[in-house]
Amino acid sequence: MNILICTPLYPPDVENTAQYVQELARRLAGAHSVAVLTYGALPEPTEGVVLYGVKKEQSALVRIWRYTGKLFALQKNADVVVAINGASVELPLVLTAPFARARIILNDVDERALAVHRKNALLGALHALARARARVVCALSETPPAKPEILPFSPPPVAEQAQYEASWKAHLEHLETLFI
Repeated sequence: MNILICTPLYPPDVENTAQYVQELARRLAGAHSVAVLTYGALPEPTEGVVLYGVKKEQSALVRIWRYTGKLFALQKNADVVVAINGASVELPLVLTAPFARARIILNDVDERALAVHRKNALLGALHALARARARVVCALSETPPAKPEILPFSPPPVAEQAQYEASWKAHLEHLETLFI
């Protein structure tokens, strides 16, 4: 299956959303063909994942225009589009969704973007449109917890690591059901 992940953040960005998307792409790449469309000229390479970036150094209008063009072109080959919430992804998604043959899944994983949507009526309306265009919307509560930190001179967090892996397994199984 060809999966396209559209995200505003990807490493080297350090937000939790960026780390989540990279881990999601890495894990999905084991069983699927995965591409990531993000903002940034030099996204951090991830084994098995094809990365497409739009430079952040351009004006917002040019950035969104170029992202929309790349999304339009890439979604033609995708079976599933997983869009991470955020206005810079939701606007291109709303504009290209009517032409997409792929199933669209909106993943509301970015807490900061959700808070902005609640405070700004225009961005809230854009988010509502993106939700309407999506086949499925995943809630924040459905995402795995952060990876346990391994500290020097401390015993490894074996139980936490096992819980982390189990939560990712359950999360991927849930997403797989949405892909069909």
